[in-house]
Amino acid sequence: MDPSLLFLPIAFLYRHWTELWLKSLLEQVGEHPKMVHDLVQLYDQLLARLEKLGLEQGADDDIMALMKEWQQYDNQGTAFRYSTDKFKRSSLALLSGELEFSSVNLVTMAETMNKLENELHGYSAWISAEGR
Repeated sequence: MDPSLLFLPIAFLYRHWTELWLKSLLEQVGEHPKMVHDLVQLYDQLLARLEKLGLEQGADDDIMALMKEWQQYDNQGTAFRYSTDKFKRSSLALLSGELEFSSVNLVTMAETMNKLENELHGYSAWISAEGR
C-alpha cells in the first residue's frame, strides 16, 4: 500500500473533528450553526460570540492559519474522505497540485492538532465556568 494513503483517513478525521468541535462550542454558547463546512467561518463566528460574552482573547493566529489551510485543501469536508472521487480520480492526485505529500509530517500534524484541541478545550472550560 502506498504510505501516502495513510494520510487520507487521518486528515479526514482531524478535519471532521475540528468542524464538529467548532459547531459544538457554538451550540454551547447558544448559537445554532448553519449547515456550513467552512472552518474559517465557524471559527470567526465562535470568536465573535465569545467576545460578546466577555472573552476578549481574539483569534490565535496559528489557529486561524490552520483553519484557512484546512479550508484551502478541503472546503466541503469531503476531499480526504475517499481515495477516489465519483469520477474515479485519485484524491491525492487532485490535491497534488496544492499539497506536497512528500513533506507531510504526521507527527507535526498531530502536534498542531493537539494545540488546536488545547485551544478549543480552553474555550469550552471558559464557557462552562461562566455558566453559559
